[in-house]
Parts: sequence; C-alpha cells; structure tokens
Amino acid sequence: MSNKSYKIVSSDSTESLESKISEHLNGGFHPIGGLTINNGVFYQALFHEENTELDKIVELAKSGSKLEAVKMYKDLMSVDLKTAKDWVDAL
Repeated sequence: MSNKSYKIVSSDSTESLESKISEHLNGGFHPIGGLTINNGVFYQALFHEENTELDKIVELAKSGSKLEAVKMYKDLMSVDLKTAKDWVDAL
C-alpha cells in the first residue's frame, strides 16, 4: 500500500511558482490537474506517493543506470518515452 501526501504551492508570479514547483518535482512530487489563478495568485496542487518502485527508479537514475530508470518509470507511470526520459533527467 502506498502513502500519499499533498501540497498546494502558490505565488503571485508564474516565474516564482515555476521555481517552487521545480523544487517539489525534484523531491518526488507530481502535479495534479492544471494551474489555477484566483485573485491574482497562481496555485498548483501536487502529490507525493511513497512507492518502493519509484524509490528504486530514483536510485537507479542517481547511480548512473538512467536507461533502466527510464524504462521502469515509463512502465510504472504509463507515460510516453519522452516524458519518462525528461522525468529521469530532472533528478
């Protein structure tokens, strides 16, 4: 069973929000839905799921086995090859 945690990141500028989101993506968070704006403030919901498979992928990528990490991420998350490669490269 996995354990999920959620976070909402906000900022009054898209540049600042992009920076905050990038920090969280590098920490294993994933976006939920799209960007929202309310009263001049931008919001993005994120989630992190503790997942032993995902942890293994991160370990592979950081140890230099990026090709294997990309393959595993692609299969685990059901994404296309480019998305998987981009995710692994961002680690």
